[in-house]
Amino acid sequence: MKQTTSRAPRKMRPAKWENLENGVKTLKLWQSTGPRFPEIAILLIPSSAEYGTFLKNPKRYVNGLKIFGRKGTRRVIGCQLARKKKGTLYAVILKHEMDCTSVAISSSSVRL
Repeated sequence: MKQTTSRAPRKMRPAKWENLENGVKTLKLWQSTGPRFPEIAILLIPSSAEYGTFLKNPKRYVNGLKIFGRKGTRRVIGCQLARKKKGTLYAVILKHEMDCTSVAISSSSVRL
């Protein structure tokens, strides 16, 4: 009978928001509290104008901010994307897989 050994959980660092361009913030969970793979990031987008830029071309937006490093992603598939509303803070959740595909889910009902 093969004995299974449990791995000790890795020590988690405190989650830290990183300031990006145009008031956008990101929390890269693989660098702090989340799993190392898949890479999961949360973006806080502060305005409907900036969110509109994301909606126009999510791949260019994510790669431009270098969320997933220099290699970036080949495509972004939007699953449940919120509509643009004036004066709204948006949260976008990105999951990055090994084949460089990201899935985006967003909300315009953000409370901090």
